[in-house]
Amino acid sequence: DELERRLSEMKNKLKEMNAKRMELMARENMAHANRRMNTALHKMDENNPFLRFEEIEDHIRDLELRINEDHERDTFDMKIAKLEREMKEKDEVSLTK
Repeated sequence: DELERRLSEMKNKLKEMNAKRMELMARENMAHANRRMNTALHKMDENNPFLRFEEIEDHIRDLELRINEDHERDTFDMKIAKLEREMKEKDEVSLTK
């Protein structure tokens, strides 16, 4: 009973972690969309001499964000996969006893 309860708790935690991940990804997408809209509106001002420099900065910032987000997402996915493996191993061990 105790093992089943703990297994159920771990499964619920995994579901919560996946839901939180999806929520964070949605918030991230909204932030990027808002920033792109603001940038597009700002670019309508053709008299801005720093426009090209700002575009380059934005591009570099986007690359940095993407790299960091990919790393965080991969790390998060690896943690979930590790938890799933551990759960599977515990299930296999409990079945052999």
